[in-house]
Amino acid sequence: MNKEMIIDPEIKAMFELLAEDASTMEACMAKIKCSLSIAAELFHINKVELKLEAPVSKLCPEGQRAVEVLYDTGDASDGEPNISVFPLPSGGTVTIMDYPRDQSKFSSKELELHNMLLRQIFYKISRTMTQNLLQQVMMTDMSTGVANQDYLMHFAGGLIASGQIYIILNMSIKCFLMSRVILSCVIMPSISKI
Repeated sequence: MNKEMIIDPEIKAMFELLAEDASTMEACMAKIKCSLSIAAELFHINKVELKLEAPVSKLCPEGQRAVEVLYDTGDASDGEPNISVFPLPSGGTVTIMDYPRDQSKFSSKELELHNMLLRQIFYKISRTMTQNLLQQVMMTDMSTGVANQDYLMHFAGGLIASGQIYIILNMSIKCFLMSRVILSCVIMPSISKI
């Protein structure tokens, strides 16, 4: 089998942008917007909208809601949108709608390609949300919601690296509580016996 696979350079550039890592949701959305601007002509896209709804949770006390236009030619479109709804593990959803350019609706072959593209967009958003969640879990004491020792050291390192002089006071509540327990359980009873 000596067949050569030829990939359109624009499609390749689009998928490479979608595969790139993004540390924040803002960077993620910027990469998605850039990839859609590359793909819009090839996929006959007029407009792409995203709606994110995540429920209230311990890690996200206000929940998360966002509506964002990922791509828009600015032309009015009366076409029927292709709507894809993706569930989030937290119980929320990501809904992505893409509108056709100069036609009433997408053909079945186009829908197949669009659904593949929208799925890749969702994977990028989901991956970025998961990375942010893991970062938050690693830097937060889950029982109190307060920044943990690792975050404080990371923050202090950033201050020191900035070249400015800071005085850093680090009090560990856990160590304070542990010393209080030792005082009340070991030292105080022995003093009262004297």
